Amino acid sequence: MTVRWFRTSSFSPPGWLALALLHACVFSAAGDSIASATDDPQKAAANGARESVAREKTDKLPATKPIATALTEAEENSALAFAAEHHPELGELLNRLRKSSPAGFSRGIREVHLGIQRLDRFKEKQPARFDAELASWKVDSEIRLLTAKWLMSQDPAIEAQIRELLRQRQQKKIDRLKTERSRVAERLEQLDQQIGMSTTELDADLAEEWNRLAKKTASTAKAQKSRITENKARADAAVKAAKDGSSKTDSN
Repeated sequence: MTVRWFRTSSFSPPGWLALALLHACVFSAAGDSIASATDDPQKAAANGARESVAREKTDKLPATKPIATALTEAEENSALAFAAEHHPELGELLNRLRKSSPAGFSRGIREVHLGIQRLDRFKEKQPARFDAELASWKVDSEIRLLTAKWLMSQDPAIEAQIRELLRQRQQKKIDRLKTERSRVAERLEQLDQQIGMSTTELDADLAEEWNRLAKKTASTAKAQKSRITENKARADAAVKAAKDGSSKTDSN
């Protein structure tokens, strides 16, 4: 029943996270096996069996696509600091992966980096939504980590935590849609008021607009007529001056 719920859920954990946690189990099982082999052969055998099962699960995980461009050291450190501040458990996991699994670390840190870039865009273009988006990132990150843990353990307690986080995420989405609906309703009300005012005062508005248009047209026509008159006067003066000059030349 538990497996069926997980598979029908719209959320699935990233491969790097499940892989990292499975590797952690492998390393832990191997360490326990070595430490207790000389003390308790039965425990050593049990640890070896757990290690075998964990490796089998790791082998079945789908291959992950290679990363096209590696992050700079500064970007990695910034992403680590962000994870440590907003999801400490994820930050600890990434720090362990940085030493034990470079490939897993690269995939995980890139995912955090992309999340930071998205949040930065909200901070720049829609600052009012930044806090809500950051809270949403935290919930999503917790869901990913818990889902990776559940993938290995099928623990009902972890499933309950995931279900609660999913419920919180859905409720926040509903709240966000309600806020958006209120904003749109307020804008529609303003538009209705403007439409009502325009209909009521249509005749007065038309009269005022016509008066402005008529005055502007008359002013333009008057200025144009004045320019034509001035140009004609200058031309007549130039012709007269030319005639006067010609008459003086002939008399001489």
